[in-house]
Amino acid sequence: MLVAAMGMRALGVSANLMSLGAIDFGLLVDGAVVIIENAVRRREDSGGGFDKEKRLALIRESATEVVRPVTLGLLIIMLVYVPILSL
Repeated sequence: MLVAAMGMRALGVSANLMSLGAIDFGLLVDGAVVIIENAVRRREDSGGGFDKEKRLALIRESATEVVRPVTLGLLIIMLVYVPILSL
């Protein structure tokens, strides 16, 4: 976030809520990518080639494995914006 703010300052982009929202949207998408990458990694580690039920169970387990760190990361990002939104 600090690097994004420094880049916005260097490029002359104002720090309005639209600009900050676009940065946060990228961070939210990053959380989804982490979940998907974990599912792909676990599928490759297990050898792939499953029937539908086993594949869904693997995806459910892999999402459960990383949902807590991803959620905590997103909560921290949201807490950062409480002072900005309270202005």
